[in-house]
Amino acid sequence: MKLLGLSVLPLLLCTCSVLKSQIKRTSVPLGDAIDKALTTGSLTYGEVPPFHIRIAITEPESPQSPYQGTIEEWWSSSSQWRREVTDKDGLRQTIVVSGGSKTEKDEGDYFPLWLRNFQYAILDPIPNPKAWHVSGALILKATSNSSAALAAQWNFTIMRTLPANRFLESS
Repeated sequence: MKLLGLSVLPLLLCTCSVLKSQIKRTSVPLGDAIDKALTTGSLTYGEVPPFHIRIAITEPESPQSPYQGTIEEWWSSSSQWRREVTDKDGLRQTIVVSGGSKTEKDEGDYFPLWLRNFQYAILDPIPNPKAWHVSGALILKATSNSSAALAAQWNFTIMRTLPANRFLESS
């Protein structure tokens, strides 16, 4: 058994060094990486086909929970869409964007932060993504022909950071 373990170790070390040599590392602008991620993983970024979605936020094990609401969106394009957000306590927000104009109607005391977090995560995961282009930040990109190599070596590094208030400016 000991002999088998000793013979497997050199094979494992050789495999790891081969996988590591197959990885190509390059730096890419963070804004470009964010654009690519949003294009492939966001409902409302870029040119997406029309859709209608209704998301119910509930706690099935706790029907009396105050954390219950809905987010509903009718999407035609980035210049024409409608969103309705409601919660159990009476909030109702309706936003309509059509041909360059935006109207918003709010009913209820306030927009709960927990519900706003769901809305952002689902429909606007990175507010003002254009600001990341202006930042000049870079991110390390690792590519390989072997998925095992990337699984073993994947990492995320921000090469340059700026003060947070820089990202609050509109571009």
